[in-house]
Amino acid sequence: MQKKNFFKGINLPAAVFAAAAVIALPLRTVQYFTNIEASTGFYAEKNIGVWALYAVMAAVCLFCVAFGFIIRKSAALDFSSRKRPGCGIVSALFAALTVGDALRCFNRIFELRLDFILSPSYPDSFEPARAKIVESVITLEGAAAILAAIFFAASAFSFLSGKSSGENFRLLSLAPVLWSVARIVYRFSITISYLRVSQLTIEMFMLIFFILFFMTYAQVNSKVNASGLDWKLIAYGFPAAFFALLSFVPQFVILLAGKEELLYMYSVPYYCDFGAALFILSILLTRLGIRDAAGKTEVEETSEAKTEE
Repeated sequence: MQKKNFFKGINLPAAVFAAAAVIALPLRTVQYFTNIEASTGFYAEKNIGVWALYAVMAAVCLFCVAFGFIIRKSAALDFSSRKRPGCGIVSALFAALTVGDALRCFNRIFELRLDFILSPSYPDSFEPARAKIVESVITLEGAAAILAAIFFAASAFSFLSGKSSGENFRLLSLAPVLWSVARIVYRFSITISYLRVSQLTIEMFMLIFFILFFMTYAQVNSKVNASGLDWKLIAYGFPAAFFALLSFVPQFVILLAGKEELLYMYSVPYYCDFGAALFILSILLTRLGIRDAAGKTEVEETSEAKTEE
């Protein structure tokens, strides 16, 4: 039996992603307990732990983009029609969590309107206009989340049934992109320093990579001018999943520890981010590979080997 090459498939960026997560997640969690002011969200001091976290973040982004670019001519998404129960379960979970985010948006709109009814006066003349803009952005986010949930539910059905639906939902596949754009616009509406509030900075990077990944996935999976774009799934997918886990996991640990008072008011854990990380990783680790000289990916070779057995 021929020994598998470590550089075959996407084992290398996956290993870098795993190593970075093992380092960054505990480090970020410790920062919440020791170096982040809950009242402002700012770092109490810029110590070695802060710079170490930034270094890991930069390393993941630079390495994955560089790796993807290097293998850009041979990277390929697997379109074989077969059941993928793992992807199907993850997609269904992500759809449910996305619906949860939509409900959170609609609940926030209700709170804003109720607050205005109970207290209709504003501190200055610009506040009413800003409130309407924020409400519109949240409404867009909620509506886009519903559409994204439908897309992920359709993806779950296609994975579980073994039937490809990418070409049948070309417009709907853009819903995750619209959802991510609305989320990032909402964060720009928050009057706070993104450079000083570390969690919002992480969320901004996460959403940028979400937009890039889901835009590429929509093209490649739907086969719309997708030639030569498969490598971008690696370049954007692993950083997107990394920042999603970095945003969610440490805050979730804080909640489990019963230390909600350590979280800044604008930095709450979004369960949909965890779902996004799982979805992206399921796509990268099960459907993406590097073509060999015969034009086959590692995923396709594994599938053929199982068939022969």
